[in-house]
Amino acid sequence: MYLYSENSKVAIQMFGEFSITINGNTMTNLKGRTKRVWMLIQYLVARRFAPVPLDRLLRDIWDGRECGDPENALKNLVYRARSLLRELSGDKSQFIIFLNGTYAWNNQCGCSVDSERFLEYAKKAFVQTAPEEKRIGWYRKAIGLYRGGFLPKSSYSTWVILQRARYSEIYRRCVNELCGLLANRNRYEEMVPVVESALRRFPYEEPFHILLLKAYSNTGRTAKAFDHYNRTVKMFYQEFGVDLGEFLKPYSSRMNNQSRSETDLETIWNDLQEKTKVEGAYFCDYDMFKCLYRSQVRLMPRTGLSIFLILFTLGGKDGGAPEPDALKTASEKLKNAILTSMRKGDTVASCSATQYIALLQTVTVETAQSIVQRVMRKFKFEYRKDNVNVVTKVTSIIE
Repeated sequence: MYLYSENSKVAIQMFGEFSITINGNTMTNLKGRTKRVWMLIQYLVARRFAPVPLDRLLRDIWDGRECGDPENALKNLVYRARSLLRELSGDKSQFIIFLNGTYAWNNQCGCSVDSERFLEYAKKAFVQTAPEEKRIGWYRKAIGLYRGGFLPKSSYSTWVILQRARYSEIYRRCVNELCGLLANRNRYEEMVPVVESALRRFPYEEPFHILLLKAYSNTGRTAKAFDHYNRTVKMFYQEFGVDLGEFLKPYSSRMNNQSRSETDLETIWNDLQEKTKVEGAYFCDYDMFKCLYRSQVRLMPRTGLSIFLILFTLGGKDGGAPEPDALKTASEKLKNAILTSMRKGDTVASCSATQYIALLQTVTVETAQSIVQRVMRKFKFEYRKDNVNVVTKVTSIIE
């Protein structure tokens, strides 16, 4: 017989920062020696409808770490966890019990867990034969419960990693299917906050970017759609060296067609102006760079002007790729050195995660080499570590 109060109200948050609330008293963000106690409570709550054998409980809690006497250490953890929960509840309820040879959460105590409710709503919404309006409501409730990843501060544990991947996959499916239902009903306005929130959690989820472009385009937010397109292409270039231009081309073409409808010359002229006064070279994505390059090459026979391409490549000191942290910092410093060392009429783009390409007009080879030297002097002044190397190559374009 286990002591518990029928009036005890327990609410547990597993998404985002873990917290447990009992009878209106909340505890969260425990640190130091209490982290293992926190982990035990989290584990027992996550497994409260499927308690695991004692040997597996020991294995999952210690997760391969050395422990001289794990069973006694676990007993000590249980004692500390019970004391912590009893103090939080203000009564003598026993939330952790010993049942069938293992420790388990006492399900006689009323308990509301956000991850369980999330799964309940998602399961209902996934039923294709259910009324669409009800499915939309259930998807909204599931998505609203997903405040962040599953137990992010315990994500070093194997069992958490597996659960975290499961919940994030379900969340992504909820977002995609909710947006599909809304799009079928032309409710694009409602899609916008859903996808914007999803992208804050999963900024590299390509389908979400497509959904947001569709939502912006179908709600008349063409300028926002173009801005999001450009920022997305730039982000994937810088982070992964991946060119999303071709992948997103159908959506950018659609945006172009929309922006051209019923637009007068003055509106177009205003749209073409740069919003702020900028110094130095013009920076754009690689797709735009290719268009500008081809345009300049076509003019060469008529103008007789020279065009030079300069390629800047970041590498590690050993000849391999730089370390990720070093690459990120050095890449930003190199970009700034290139843009501020070149003229307003020059064009620069990132063509991979480690490379920048620059287009120079009306210069001699001596001038191009002088610009390279100016860029390198500025870069070495701004980035004084010796963990990266920059290789430059200058090529004259002859048509």
